[in-house]
Order: sequence, then structure tokens, then C-alpha cells
Amino acid sequence: RGVATHVGRDARAHRRRPADRDEGGVFVDVSRTRRGVGAALLAFAACSASPADVPAFSNDPLSPRQGYMTRLGVPDAWSRASGAVVVAVLDDAVDLEHPDLRDELWTNPGEIAANGVDDDGDGHVDDVHGWNFLDDDGDVALSPADRAATDFGHGTSVAGIVGAETNNAVGVASCCPGCALMILKARDFVTTGSVLPRFGAAVDYAIAHGARVLNVSDGALPSSVPDALASDLEAAAARAEQAGLVIVASAGNDGASVVRWPARIPTVLAVAAVDWDGVPTSWTSFGPEVGVAAPGVFVETTVPDGRYDWFDGTSASAPIVSGLAAMLVSEHPDWTPSQIRARIAQTARPASLETRPEVTGLFGAGVVDFAAAL
Repeated sequence: RGVATHVGRDARAHRRRPADRDEGGVFVDVSRTRRGVGAALLAFAACSASPADVPAFSNDPLSPRQGYMTRLGVPDAWSRASGAVVVAVLDDAVDLEHPDLRDELWTNPGEIAANGVDDDGDGHVDDVHGWNFLDDDGDVALSPADRAATDFGHGTSVAGIVGAETNNAVGVASCCPGCALMILKARDFVTTGSVLPRFGAAVDYAIAHGARVLNVSDGALPSSVPDALASDLEAAAARAEQAGLVIVASAGNDGASVVRWPARIPTVLAVAAVDWDGVPTSWTSFGPEVGVAAPGVFVETTVPDGRYDWFDGTSASAPIVSGLAAMLVSEHPDWTPSQIRARIAQTARPASLETRPEVTGLFGAGVVDFAAAL
């Protein structure tokens, strides 16, 4: 269950999906992580287009492997909105030195790095790029302990999908060039695998520091969330709605009609997964709570140590939609979260449900369309 060794920028280091487990009454992980090489090749054979078939749409050398972006109209949308919005990534630690991320990080304008002082008086010392809710400090970078985890690098991959630097002749393009990435570490897959117990505190931090979008590529089955925690999650989502913070969350990878917390909250935009052709994946969760869908297979993105890899699951689908939400906020800063969600849904394309009739009426408005939304 470890991570294969990376060899070079274009290497493929695939990981298996970690076994489902519960921790403290909360289901640990919704991410469907990198699959084995054989499975990946078989899956690509079933796709109508592989990355090699996609013309480059930016000067980022891996853009030909990001064909899902052209299908969603992402490059067309870049010229229509600045993307100058703070997006909070609630996940595990992030590789802050990654060449495609280091210049896209949110920096707290009221904080002086590493001086041991709470310069802006917000109750957080040295919170330069975000906050670590596990250790109660400002260190959101990958640590040796993070690297020992089964699924380390999850947050790095999510951050890259949202806002990796684009047209910098390095690595990949992203869904929201110009976004500032606020890193909120709330799990490490060693001591804890779920962000949910720290969801409320993270929402409050994001609101206080000007984030307009919060991505949550995590969740828990309804049966594993105690009533008290469910109430706390709903209350935090209500605070976000009131403050103008759009929350986007992954629906889950259960292959059944069950949407996880917090995605199942009505004011959270729940995202299911499709392949590049808009067909629901066999493992995506679905249900009446789903708002929209986005590609969740072979999403090329950043991984630790300056590398790149495919990323699978609704954990990959959600940050695509977070990128769209941020682009919309940058174009319409006065819009409420409800208006942002409505615009994303109204401009979505129907998903291809011919082979998945059981999800009819349970897959939201369809597949997001950046060009139409903007």
C-alpha cells in the first residue's frame, strides 16, 4: 500500500486504494487513489481518447495528458475570468516547494514567517500559508511522518487540480489559474484519516481569512457520523453560506446511492465522478444530494517531490468543480454561494447515462461546463 518510486518528471507512480476503515466513529477516506499500471492501461483502452490524442492547449508540457480539460471547456474559460480568488484546500499536508504550486500559495498578509509571533492577532502563530489543525500550528508542509502514510500526497494532488501554476512551461495546467491556495491540514492518514472533526474550525478559519471557496475531498458514510458531529457539520456549512464561502465536496466512491458527509448537506455542492466521455464511473456514489459531476479518472496533477501523476476518484472530481466555482466568484464577486451553485448546475451538460440507468435522477444536473458557465 506504499507509493511506488518516482523516476523522472513523467513517471507514473500508481497507488492502490486503501482499505476502508473506521476511526473514532468516522469513516476515514473517500479517495480512490492511483491504480496499478495494468488496471490503468485497461481503463485507458476503454476511453475514447488518451492523453496522447489531445493537442497541447498551454505551454505546460503535460497538458496533452489533460484532455478532460478541453472537454470541459477549461482553456476557453481562462480568458473570461481572472481566477484571483482564495481557495481553501481542506486535506492533508501539501508539498509547498512543488514547482507548480509554490508560487500559487495564499500568503497571509498580516503574518511574518517563522518569528513565533501572532502578528495579525488572529489566534494563530505563523499561519503564513494556512493552518495545521492536527498540530495546532502553521506548519502545513509535508513532514517525514506525512511521507510514511499510506496515502501521503493526497492534498498535493487536490491542490494541483484546483490551482497549479499554468502556462509556466512546467508540468500541468489547472482549472483556476491565478487562484491562491490556502492549505488547511486536517488529516495525515497516520494519526487521523478524516477531516470531519476539524471541519467547523477549518470553515471558520477560511471565512476569517478571506477564502471564497473551500474544497473538501473527503467524507464519511452517514452510518458512521454521530448525530452530534452531523449537527456540527451542518452548523459550519450554514456559517459558510452566510459568509459567502462556497463549499464543494466529493460525493464518495461507494458505487451506491449514498452520498457522504459533508457533501450531503444541502448547501454543499456534492460532486460525483464521470469518465472523460461523461459516463458515470462504476464506483462513484450517487443520490439526490449530488449537484454535478466532473471527471474522476486519469486526472493528471501534482504529487510530492516535484512530480506528476494520475489521480482517480471523486477526490479528483471535486477540485475541478472548486476551480470552476472560484473562476465564477472572480467574475461575479457579489454572487452568493447559492447563485454560484445555481450557475454551475444550470450550465452543466447531461451525463451519458445509457449504460447506467440506475443513476437516472440521482446524478445532479450533469457534467460541469466551464465555457458555458463563464
